Amino acid sequence: MNRLLNILFFLLTIGSLASCTTVTNLTRVSPTPVPTLAGMPSDGSPPPAVLEIDGVTQTAGVGTYCWSGQTASGETVTACADMIGIPTASEPLIASSPVMARLSLPLAEPPSQLSLSAFQVSSVHELPDTAGEYRWWSFTEGFTSELSLQTSQEIILELAPGLYVFYVFAVWDGQGDVSYGFLVEVK
Repeated sequence: MNRLLNILFFLLTIGSLASCTTVTNLTRVSPTPVPTLAGMPSDGSPPPAVLEIDGVTQTAGVGTYCWSGQTASGETVTACADMIGIPTASEPLIASSPVMARLSLPLAEPPSQLSLSAFQVSSVHELPDTAGEYRWWSFTEGFTSELSLQTSQEIILELAPGLYVFYVFAVWDGQGDVSYGFLVEVK
């Protein structure tokens, strides 16, 4: 009960601080947009990336971002969202080490910056579920590596058995930046 009260107090404090800040050109968006039939979010927020391991795919949770995109009505909006953690799918992709995965980014244009962080997680790192279909994770120690500036690439990682969050950060000049979260279990 105390933990729930502490989390509620933290969220109210953050909300109060955020309401004291003047922001222009900001559109309120959901933390994990629902893709339209064309595969792009209908609210102008960034589209999700995809990770594939052994023929099984996982759509990324869309984390913190600042993004310029078009809404379903064709209006261009700039939106920023600062997430409390890293959202991932509820169920992990299953892999064996070395993990061989294919990361596919959602835009045809390659990013100007792209990095991958991987860190082992447990129930201690999991945040309370706020969206229902996603699991949320706090950052923890791991490693970070710059990736090739490509829209699709193979990633090979030597990892010990366990549950991992793969955190991808991408920047597209003129479009914005976005973080993605994937959940992978190494057997």
